[in-house]
Amino acid sequence: MASGQPAKVFISSTSEDLKGHREAARDAALAAGMLPVMMEYFTASGARPPLPTCLAKVSETDVLVVIVAHRYGWVPPDQPEDQHKSITWLECEQAVSDGKEVLAVLVDEKEPWPEAGREEYRLNEAMRNGVKDQPYCATRRAAVCLSSP
Repeated sequence: MASGQPAKVFISSTSEDLKGHREAARDAALAAGMLPVMMEYFTASGARPPLPTCLAKVSETDVLVVIVAHRYGWVPPDQPEDQHKSITWLECEQAVSDGKEVLAVLVDEKEPWPEAGREEYRLNEAMRNGVKDQPYCATRRAAVCLSSP
């Protein structure tokens, strides 16, 4: 952090399911005199910015706040072939690699949450709708769900 400059805080999470939580984190950062850095502020470059852009934004900040609920999230295709990590996971890894503090906020398991907003719901629906006859798809999906941070 540059002397006299407000700290920059990267807010990481899945997006659609945690919109309200992300807004609350942004508001808390602003109230604390920090500058929030969020995917909503990135320059338009398609539906999702490329992985290097996201990781560069993490590196430009002083601290990362990650909000974790019930979804694993988007898995960028532009990572090593043997990796299938979510963008949120990769952002956290970048912050740790850069020596930044990572503050994790976990949504309470007892908080009511819509079934359709849970990652395991998507797997269950796929199984009910015929993916069960294609073991590779179901197994791969389960492995991604179970390996979430």
